This record gives sequence, structure tokens and C-alpha cells, in this order.
Amino acid sequence: MSFFVAHFFIIKKMILLYILLFFIVITFLLVHFVSPQIIIRTKGGISKFTRNNNFELLHPDDLFLENEKLNVFTQDSLNLSAYLIKTTSEIQKGTIILLHGIRSRKENNLWLSKKLSDEGYNSVVIDSRAHGFSQGKYCTFGYHEKYDIKTLIDILYSYEDLNLNLGIWGQSLGGAVSLQTLEIDKRIKFGIVESTFINFRTIVHDYFKRYIGIDISFLTNYALKRAEKLANFKIDEVSPINSTKKITQPMLIVHGKDDEKIKFEYGKILFENLASKDKDFINIPNSSHSNLREIGGDDYLKKVIIFINKNSK
Repeated sequence: MSFFVAHFFIIKKMILLYILLFFIVITFLLVHFVSPQIIIRTKGGISKFTRNNNFELLHPDDLFLENEKLNVFTQDSLNLSAYLIKTTSEIQKGTIILLHGIRSRKENNLWLSKKLSDEGYNSVVIDSRAHGFSQGKYCTFGYHEKYDIKTLIDILYSYEDLNLNLGIWGQSLGGAVSLQTLEIDKRIKFGIVESTFINFRTIVHDYFKRYIGIDISFLTNYALKRAEKLANFKIDEVSPINSTKKITQPMLIVHGKDDEKIKFEYGKILFENLASKDKDFINIPNSSHSNLREIGGDDYLKKVIIFINKNSK
């Protein structure tokens, strides 16, 4: 009898060992292959399950906007899709570059182009690399994107009929790209940044904890290392907080008090670290990450327009 009992316990231990090995293998496969794709891929693959497609794809003509299609060829030979929207006002006050958030696209900013056009401003809406109609497989959260916007600005400077009081207005991912671009390109005279993070490594750890319920630091860092290799960028150089310390242009930082994705305190930290002498912070009460502009409404838009007008002279 004791022989069978001993044999039973041996079999039980082997089963438990196999189960443990199975979970170890699955965890490795997820961390090595799946997690990096979730972090940096925005089109196709696993990202199709997390991509926001719940909006109608507009064209500038639908809003009666005077527009010109732009092709922006990046330093690494990607073709980015953009529209230059020209104001119909008799006097141009300036030109604003509008940058969308992660897994969004340029068409989501067309309503802002309409508002800006009515106020006398040209605008550019652009699909960030690996978004919308732009080429590219991976998003690098500003590492390459800041140079993409620099190339776009070069194109704008080739126009003789544009008022080049240049501003930049970015939301979330677009806000991070805006800060990193403002650091390296002083042709941009002012910036509006909504709901963005302080550095990429920190926000990825935050997201793992939020969506999985736990952040195992060494596994997250391993996934980040894999993402870094796949997308050919340096994780720790994606640091909007470092950029703020070198930004001297007038800045408006905006964050929703109830932002569930990017902590409100990150917006305050970015604001406090700005080297700009002319800076302001807007807190939108009761707004989450995705509805800041809707909750802020016309009152918020008026504040932004006042800021833009003040810095476009």
C-alpha cells in the first residue's frame, strides 16, 4: 500500500512540476514576443484588439476646410500622411501643428483645424509614424517622431504664403512628441501639451500595473529591452521631463484631474520643470484621459485660443 501512496505523490509532484514549467514557458513567450508588440506596435497583429476605431473617418472637405495633402518623407525613408489646412480668414495669424494620441489618427484633429481656421490660423494634421495612413511598423514615442516633425517644419518653411508663427498642440503621445520636438527645434514658438507622461519607462510600468494588475519590474524591463531592439530606439532617451528643462518657449500644460491612464501629477511635474518663463497650467476637473477636450468644452478652447493669440504676435 505504501508503495502506491509513494508512487501517487511522485506522480503528483511531476504533474505540478509540468504545470509550473508550462506557466514558465507561457510567461516567457508572452514577455518575449507579445508584450513588446503591445508596447510599440499600433497597426495589425495584437494591436488590432486595442486600437481605437470608434470614429467616423472624416476628410477636410467634409468640414469645408481648404486643404492640401502633404507627404512627409522621414530620415529613415517612411512616407507620413498629412494635410495642410489653410485658414479662410483674410489675415493669417500663424500655423499650428496638431498631434494625435496613441492608436489615433490625424482625422481626429480636424475639428480643431476647423476651430483654428475660424480664428485665423492654418494648421497641419499628421498621422504619426505607424498610425493612420502613414508608413512604419512601430511607434517610438518621440525618439524618431521628433525628427519627423522637424522634417515637416522644413516643408512648411518652403511655402512663401504661410505665416510661420509656428505652434504645436499635442495630446498624450502627441504631447510627448511635442515636448521632445520643442526641445530640438526653436522654430516652434509655443506649445500646448495635454495629458502626457514624464518618461517612457515609467509610463510602461504604470500601464502594466493598470491593465494586468501587477507590475513585475524585471519582466517589464525585459519587455522594454525587447521593444527597444525591435523598434531601433533608446527607451531612456524618451523623456519629456528632460526636454522640459531645455524648453524656453511659452508653454501651456493641460491635464485632467481624473485621468485614469496618465497620472495628473505627471502634468504638474512637467509644468514645474519647464524652463519657460511664460507658462501656464490648466486643470480640467472631472475629465479622464480621453474626454479632456469634451469636458473642457468651449471654455477650455477659449483659454487655449487666448494663449495662442498672445504668442502669435
